[in-house]
Amino acid sequence: MALMALGLLVSLAVGMVRGGRLDRLVEFEFRAFWAVIAAFALQYLLNSADATRPSPVVSFFIPIHVAVYAILGYALWVNLATPGVKVIAAGVALNFLVIAVNGMRMPVSVDVMRWAGMPSQVAFLETGKALTHVALEPATRLKFLGDVLAIPRPFPSPSAFSFGDVLMLVGVFILVQAAMLGPAAKASDGAA
Repeated sequence: MALMALGLLVSLAVGMVRGGRLDRLVEFEFRAFWAVIAAFALQYLLNSADATRPSPVVSFFIPIHVAVYAILGYALWVNLATPGVKVIAAGVALNFLVIAVNGMRMPVSVDVMRWAGMPSQVAFLETGKALTHVALEPATRLKFLGDVLAIPRPFPSPSAFSFGDVLMLVGVFILVQAAMLGPAAKASDGAA
């Protein structure tokens, strides 16, 4: 989440430096934006859950996680002609692929997390409390698509991330630039 927030801030800053306007971003039409909000809210719910404590979120983890991607996929589909959305969709697809083949959990390199200076996240992962992530192991499928990259300290909020996340950040950058710099910034004309 911190990486996505940083990516958005950088996108906004670059858009401003390039002469873009924030009011164009506010007026930009992104169809089914409610679906993006819903998907992020459900993902936040999953990320906040403790896998070692029984709860409805833990019990229905897999259907909820699939719903996150289905809802987000819908929002991307209806905006596919919008600049940057195909790149975002490619990143989402890569993340879903690696998650789906690993029990609906994103594999994370513990070595990369240690290198990045994330001891509390490593402990959380190793104790089995993480619901949406799992430590990368020899049996992990498609390891290279997991969270195997990182922004280390001294960055204020070190973060492990995947190649899919990189694509999503690039797509968001393209979308924000198009929205801030476009004369009549509008998303695709598909039905919401």
